[in-house]
Amino acid sequence: MSGLFVSLPLFFSPAFVTKRLPRPYSIIPSFHCSIIPSLLPHPFPSSDPPEPGDVVKDNYFTWEEKLPEILLGESRYYYLVEKDDILSIKETTNPFFPNEKGIIKSADVWGEDAVTVAGVGSNAGKRLGVYWETEKPRPDSSDKLLLPGLIRLVGRYWTADSVYKVTLTTGYGAGSDVTIEVKKPLRLGNTKKRARDVLDREINIDDSCIVYGGRYGIPPHFLKAQISVESPPKTFTFSDGKSESGFAPGYRFEPFTTQFELREEMRNNPFYVLPGSLRKPPPPDHMHVLYLDYTKGAPVKVWYFVENYSQLIDPSKLDVFGERMADGKMDFRKWGYGTIQTHFDSMYNYFRDPRGGSLGLSEPLSVLSSADSARKHFIDFLKNTWKGGLDNIVAQTRIAASYGLFQTVYTTALDRDYPEDDESLPEELNMPGTNLLLSIEYQRSLMIENLGNDFECGNNWGRGLEESFAAFVYYPKWNRRRGYPADVFSRVRDFVPKK
Repeated sequence: MSGLFVSLPLFFSPAFVTKRLPRPYSIIPSFHCSIIPSLLPHPFPSSDPPEPGDVVKDNYFTWEEKLPEILLGESRYYYLVEKDDILSIKETTNPFFPNEKGIIKSADVWGEDAVTVAGVGSNAGKRLGVYWETEKPRPDSSDKLLLPGLIRLVGRYWTADSVYKVTLTTGYGAGSDVTIEVKKPLRLGNTKKRARDVLDREINIDDSCIVYGGRYGIPPHFLKAQISVESPPKTFTFSDGKSESGFAPGYRFEPFTTQFELREEMRNNPFYVLPGSLRKPPPPDHMHVLYLDYTKGAPVKVWYFVENYSQLIDPSKLDVFGERMADGKMDFRKWGYGTIQTHFDSMYNYFRDPRGGSLGLSEPLSVLSSADSARKHFIDFLKNTWKGGLDNIVAQTRIAASYGLFQTVYTTALDRDYPEDDESLPEELNMPGTNLLLSIEYQRSLMIENLGNDFECGNNWGRGLEESFAAFVYYPKWNRRRGYPADVFSRVRDFVPKK
């Protein structure tokens, strides 16, 4: 069987490795493309993306000819021009035709096999190094399609031990073709290239996204943009003396959602918090953790987080679990707490227009008065009534929480084969290598769930590239907030691959 698989690059960095995790789906047969299921319980190799300062060579192998290039994750657009009865393929970096004579503006230019694997030799990438699409939503507008005659290529696969080349071919007229090589970007945007982990070690965010994105076929700037949405910003001082903004390790207990979605069998989990014990081993002493501190010492009730990390009671508190607006109303929906928002809005609307209600008022209350009354009653409702009263429930601060660069929920990590034993602490999901591996493998599994073999073997997806990630990964699977995909893609533009 070994001859069927493309070897994956192995990078070792102790700053990332915490334990050996099970191997993900194995990728990919050389020529007859299909998805091979996991070969559990074989572990991942003890390898991770490099630390800053480690050299990731663009490619260890060179080709004799100098080919047109496309960066991993980069979008380029190609069109056909006829001049003096000669057809030639040309490229542009935006989804519009340039002002040029002889452009063939026809959907017939690009066929179903417009892009094929090129290259020979043991180091030639066997997977199709790009994703391509025609007549799909433009990346700058979800309601406008690519113009007939344009084809979009996106650099998809890159590994340090292989060279990925593709041939773009048109069968229009006498035909024409061009061979293109996928290259490693130097950086993703100009900011937040590095950070420090929970053990205060420097990590290279750009190279991490590039290595994993190139391995799994996920655009690396999509990964970095999602990290930007999920991880709190923090300014770090690095070994070269420079201070730069980066992504801090994140921890977030979920009092309104995950706390009440735990499966019954989670009571047997070694980190299920008991009324008098956080369980052992206790939460570790991690550095740079933001959003919330790990709960240490003794367990707390769920109400503790509403009281201290929302503005329901005190507008000077952090708004982690609810923000008080200028008109006095509460915004829970921005964090994806739609059920809580519905409860509050119902209470607010009752006070805002109580005519015919039990208050017996003849006219509506003002917005501020209604919001004030709603908040007071909502405090009592959450504290003493909802779900049995949050002040009566022990907070599952370790297992009903999300961790790390992608804010991976502990229960989701268990579903992705994170070990469920007393040596595998939930808090170790804040280790960047562990978090990246599990998060990206989960994204891949969601795409396969919806696209099947087409995720790794097909192109021209029905929704297009961006819309597929939005619908199949970002919302509602990753985050229940409807605006989450828009937030991610608004930041994708900040981290485009660059030379």
